[in-house]
Amino acid sequence: LSDPNLSAARREALLDDFGPALLKLDAVLRWRAQRRKNLHGARAEAQAELEEAMGEQELAQTIQAVREHLPVDREVLLRAAKRHFGNKSPDPSL
Repeated sequence: LSDPNLSAARREALLDDFGPALLKLDAVLRWRAQRRKNLHGARAEAQAELEEAMGEQELAQTIQAVREHLPVDREVLLRAAKRHFGNKSPDPSL
């Protein structure tokens, strides 16, 4: 198509013949890139859900350990308190 010796009529004929296929090829290539992007987003979302579930599990286990008067690591208690209070500072008067 970039050949300067190519006539306008021949250029139009080539575009008519191959244009639809090129558009479909472009759509396929864009679909693959979009799918890859969507999969990356889905993986990130699944990872965030997993981390949230693990945090909730740790909180539940920590609450159970405290109720049973079992020793609990200070860092675990701090994470559980932050999760329980939603990272808000608890009332200092308590």
